[in-house]
Amino acid sequence: MEKSLLEQALKYAEFGFFVFPCRYKHAGKILSKKGKWIELKPKQPLIQKGVLSATKDLKQIEIWWKRWPNAMIGTNLGMSNRFVIDIDNHKVNGLDNWHSLGISDEGCQHVMTPSGGLHLYFSGQGRASTNEKLGIDTRGGDTYTLLPNSFVEDLEGNRKFYVALDDMFIEPRELTTDIIEKLGLVRKPKQDRGSYVSNLTLDEELQKAKKVIWKMPFDVIDNYDSWLHVALYLRKFGDSGKQVWLQWTDEKYLSVNPNSKRATDLEYKWDSIQDKKEDVTLGTLYYYLKAYKDENHGTLMVDI
Repeated sequence: MEKSLLEQALKYAEFGFFVFPCRYKHAGKILSKKGKWIELKPKQPLIQKGVLSATKDLKQIEIWWKRWPNAMIGTNLGMSNRFVIDIDNHKVNGLDNWHSLGISDEGCQHVMTPSGGLHLYFSGQGRASTNEKLGIDTRGGDTYTLLPNSFVEDLEGNRKFYVALDDMFIEPRELTTDIIEKLGLVRKPKQDRGSYVSNLTLDEELQKAKKVIWKMPFDVIDNYDSWLHVALYLRKFGDSGKQVWLQWTDEKYLSVNPNSKRATDLEYKWDSIQDKKEDVTLGTLYYYLKAYKDENHGTLMVDI
């Protein structure tokens, strides 16, 4: 007898995957607080904080899937110590491009996606990246994929599944340095990474950063660490950066959570980070914007 998605989610969690529920079909549109119509699409998280709320807590998982029995099973890859190579075989021939890299996929776990693509699961940690030209993306850290047995349902009620081609309940091959190098995921030295903004004046860079920050979804500011990372970046602009951070926090967070403790210690927090040596660049802000590119990622709680 085929297992329910609840049973599958529990089994994944017992093995070590941190899971959370995602929408499995289009569910119309809702009007946001800003008066914009937001389309409810498949694969969107159904819970607050989305991927950041992924858990192995069996009771919580049971609550979620009893509420949304057809929900897709999302997994936080970083928490689950997984790295996924996402090969698109729909828009481009990503499979041929993958083979041209000369990376062996022996020992990893293969999952067919509903669109005919392929997910390769490795154990270990790696960063997310996108290469539309090759049709090869990578998923890691606080990004997510949908686990096998999850399905997408179209408007006619037809279902397409994520299908495991290997046993998902064994440890896959480890992500190694040579794979990271061949995928071009090796970080450049800090002095090179900053070359993108080196030709901008401070004022020009601040204006560019403000546009990125105001486009960030609620998940970024709701997460304490990423909220502080934005402050760490803005400190180099002095009082101007401080005002941007305070205004962003007030408009995007405190307006929703007026009783938050953050409201009482903003000045202290700003002062406390001034001596921190952590390097945060404009690229970090772009990463947050890209990682949580769905404007309502993790904030919608509506029935499907």
